[in-house]
Amino acid sequence: MKKLIQDFIESLKQSVKDRKYKEVFIYVIGLTFLAATSIFLLRYLFIVLEEIFFFVKDNGRYVLALITIFIFCYFVVRWKIDERRKLLEEKHRQEEIAATEVKKDLAESNYETVKNILYRILSEEIFRSHGIAALTNLSSLESPKHYIMRQNTLIFFFTVAKAGEVNPSTISELLSNRIRQLCASHSIGLEPTSFVHSSGRAFDILLVDEVSDFGNFLQIAVTFASEEYCSMRIMRQAQKFDFPFGMGSNKHDDDF
Repeated sequence: MKKLIQDFIESLKQSVKDRKYKEVFIYVIGLTFLAATSIFLLRYLFIVLEEIFFFVKDNGRYVLALITIFIFCYFVVRWKIDERRKLLEEKHRQEEIAATEVKKDLAESNYETVKNILYRILSEEIFRSHGIAALTNLSSLESPKHYIMRQNTLIFFFTVAKAGEVNPSTISELLSNRIRQLCASHSIGLEPTSFVHSSGRAFDILLVDEVSDFGNFLQIAVTFASEEYCSMRIMRQAQKFDFPFGMGSNKHDDDF
């Protein structure tokens, strides 16, 4: 506001200096109109305030009662709104708890399904010749932590005992190849048996994420193929070979 007034004064001075009397006249008329309007508004405002003052003075009890009623109504409405908000928040919390329980139940159900598949595969004799101990029962595959969520992908963990020297990479390759064979013959027990990434590249529905050596046992991490996980897998493979790999190809992922 201060700058606006300063600019107006400077403009007026410049017009006088340049002898632009027409502009000076317009400025004077404008200032006069502005001053008259301000005086009128101030006088009207004073009258309104004066009327309000005398009204309150003559009707103090009624005004006080009205203010009291207004304040009471305000707090009642505010209380109702707060109660409604708390009910909605509690309902939302209960829905989240229920949804979490459903997700846990589904994750455990999927864990059991994958465990049965791995038990069938790892019980094959070829894994004995590569240092994997014979499996005694289904529960022997269970890891203390069944699964984790990593980048919107559920990763399942299983453990197998070692009976000798083991190469985790070899076990990962053998396991991946066997899963691929079962998927190709539609005998893995899952439908669908493959997943097509947005790049056009096809993956087996069940993928070995990693096989880790923990001394006396191996930890096997597997997951279901998904857009997020397969994208990460393609990127990881591209970094490994240091060039864009497989984009637009519909071949299976044979390198993990």
